[in-house]
Amino acid sequence: MKENGVSSAVVIVIFIVIVTVGVGSYFILKDGKGRPGGLPVYSGSESYDIPEEYLGELGLPGGVEIEGYAVSDVSVQDILDWYSDHMTEWTIEEEWTQSFMGMIIGTQLYRKGTEGTGVIAMSGTGIVGGAIYILATGPWSEFEEAGPSTPPSAMLTVTAEAQGSNVGLTISHEGGDDMDVDDLEIMASISDGTMTTLDFPGTGTFSVGDDSTATYAYGPNPQGKVITVYIIHVPSKQKIFSSATVVVK
Repeated sequence: MKENGVSSAVVIVIFIVIVTVGVGSYFILKDGKGRPGGLPVYSGSESYDIPEEYLGELGLPGGVEIEGYAVSDVSVQDILDWYSDHMTEWTIEEEWTQSFMGMIIGTQLYRKGTEGTGVIAMSGTGIVGGAIYILATGPWSEFEEAGPSTPPSAMLTVTAEAQGSNVGLTISHEGGDDMDVDDLEIMASISDGTMTTLDFPGTGTFSVGDDSTATYAYGPNPQGKVITVYIIHVPSKQKIFSSATVVVK
């Protein structure tokens, strides 16, 4: 499926990004009825409507109106710079850029009195030849808590052991910050090269000296294979462990 030159894969990417960026938790679709708040639109942009069936995946209340756009031959920074120049009646309160799973995500938060605006631009995985961006507007109170949380600093090691067609991953905390187990998740590659996501095992706090083991279905003959493993700090969407060279013993 294609819409305005953007592949359907972008829809999934958008939902990753909406969850990734704090302000996204308040977004609702505006049904294509004009850009929210009369905000300026980057030259050459084409409207992109997020399909209704995907909105339910957010499971969060609305409160901020959004519009999605696609634009060719620009970078995330091009879009952010353009809005910095054109949001002349607004005061920029926050700006950050982060990387996540092959995506570059840039966000600006603006304020004008009691109103707030978010500009969220993204490029990379699933977006070919340009960028996607989202304009959002609503009460400033909805944006005040937005922003990327800081990931913990921790030294982790991971070993892998074949268990039939499964792989057991043992994660060891060698040094650094204590971490809430509920804030962590694991991604690991399977036999076809794709990544699967696992809950981080255990409860409470993962601290220096702790070991934790998670088992997942890999596929035929995992022993001797080289796998990719990420440990992700969910609130910040940052990898705190990343290796493409974990050997399954």
